[in-house]
Amino acid sequence: MTSYAPNYTPRLRLKYQAAGIEHTIMMRAARGTSAGGLDAQKGSIRACFNFGASLLASDFAWISADYALTDSDDFFPTTLPAAVTGGQSAATFSLKQRCTSTNFNGRVSGSRAAIYFYGFWWEDGLDTAGDNGRVTPGEESFVGTIATELSGQAHAGNGLQAIFHQYANIKVNDHLLKLLRRGTIS
Repeated sequence: MTSYAPNYTPRLRLKYQAAGIEHTIMMRAARGTSAGGLDAQKGSIRACFNFGASLLASDFAWISADYALTDSDDFFPTTLPAAVTGGQSAATFSLKQRCTSTNFNGRVSGSRAAIYFYGFWWEDGLDTAGDNGRVTPGEESFVGTIATELSGQAHAGNGLQAIFHQYANIKVNDHLLKLLRRGTIS
């Protein structure tokens, strides 16, 4: 299997709801990691959401969890992570805020990694954290904590552990926004 194949590494996939929308997040592990070994990734994703709990939508809830092992396209169910309690009322999220991703990017020689989190409330306007599309730890300290956590657990597509930048990019997901405007999702 080539290192650019989607199933080159084992993957943990979690579905969750935040601000009324269902999302999926996936984290890769080192090649050869067992099903039990993927619990570290599960704990890491849960920890990342928990670090930003004060800005996380209050309706945040896990829906399902599954994993696929090295060189496999078959996903098998696993237990859900422990609950995370969001501190930002879901009713305060605007249409744009409901579909805004918080993206962390990592690199390793020959490959990259990216993980997108939804459900964090970012104030919209001048002189706010992320008004330029990027949030730094100086603007919101949990961003650095999440980047450090991801650097300890997340792997790139080639199976090597990625080092994540100490910032997050925030951006409206245009496709989700279109679906919300149309009323396809609510």
